[in-house]
Amino acid sequence: MKSNPFTSAIYENIWLKHYGKGQKASKFNFLNGVKFIEGKLPRYYTNIGENYTSGLFYRIDQSKSDYEGKVCVIFDVPEYLHSKLNLDCSNLKILKIQQYKGLYVNLKNYKSLDEVIFNCYNSGKSRYNFRRSLKQLHKNHDISKKMFFGQISEDEYIGLIHEFKRILETRFTALNTHNTVLPMWDFYKEVLFPLINDKHVALFVIYDAEQPIAMSFNFVYGDNLVVALRTFDIKYNRIGLGNIEIYYLIEWCLENNINILDFSKGESDYKERWCDTEYRYQHHIIYDSKSGKATAVAIFMAYYYRLKQFLRDQNINSRVTKLQFRLKKWNVSD
Repeated sequence: MKSNPFTSAIYENIWLKHYGKGQKASKFNFLNGVKFIEGKLPRYYTNIGENYTSGLFYRIDQSKSDYEGKVCVIFDVPEYLHSKLNLDCSNLKILKIQQYKGLYVNLKNYKSLDEVIFNCYNSGKSRYNFRRSLKQLHKNHDISKKMFFGQISEDEYIGLIHEFKRILETRFTALNTHNTVLPMWDFYKEVLFPLINDKHVALFVIYDAEQPIAMSFNFVYGDNLVVALRTFDIKYNRIGLGNIEIYYLIEWCLENNINILDFSKGESDYKERWCDTEYRYQHHIIYDSKSGKATAVAIFMAYYYRLKQFLRDQNINSRVTKLQFRLKKWNVSD
């Protein structure tokens, strides 16, 4: 099983500190690879990190019986990362609930960076425009880039994380929209530093002179890189800095034997451009079907998660989020 940054001791301990509400992690013998906290219902458990991870995977040991009477929910299981689960035990059941769409580029399909560009930009004109933007960026600015993976000093990290937040706030204020990272800022600020030094996170930075202008925090699963948090300076919008940052990230992946560059949850134009494979995240509800209470809870939660996804598919959630963001801004201005 691949090493998962979201089930590392670093991630679990810091997440519990911020969001565990005093709970300790629960580990079950029948489920390998994931730890849990108690939910609001009796004998109902959710994975540490809940739906704020970029992908979990696990194995079931059917020789263990400590699943009896329990319901365990594992959020955000990517279809392509977990192996097929064939349960021989008649009492242990899994409900798989389709959730967000995910996108990745399978770099095993390409021999060079030029091949990736040819696939992502489907006309000679679009390829020419991209390469022209790349040349203009280097001609008009003092551009350099660096990947922090396995080693970063605390002082350098503090400076970069401060710049990341500043650039992110400026960008989303200009867009006049809500961002999901900023409300969890204290957690991310604390957890990302040790994960970089532990080779669970790779921080990629593009500089103009000594000033960071584009940054991304990317979680590492063996030969998979998952883009989780990214931003760029809006002053460079016209030159397409966001696409250039992805270009350089792909270049680093090819040089370092990364086979999958995963852009995680959600849809956007840049993901559609650079990715060649679509998949779905799933919520897995694992329960003891011999227990009437566990079965009732599992069926209810399955209905609940399907309803939430239906609302997402209808863009109702995003409309509510935008309205809440505007109301919050009005209250602050008042």
